[in-house]
Amino acid sequence: MDIIVGKDRKGVIVTFVDKYSSLLLMRKLETEKKAAPLAQTVIKMTKEANIPVRSITTDNGTGYAGHQE
Repeated sequence: MDIIVGKDRKGVIVTFVDKYSSLLLMRKLETEKKAAPLAQTVIKMTKEANIPVRSITTDNGTGYAGHQE
């Protein structure tokens, strides 16, 4: 999973790759880069694609700050 931030920090896209099927899911975040909307978006993406999630691997970027909130 990764976050792509647009030019001048306008627009955020979250990407999710299923490592078993290599399926790439991408979705634009409607809000700024915050942990709660990001988590909700990832949950929606995986449910809509019917992908069972056992774990998620991310980098240590600041986009995941506040994940314990």
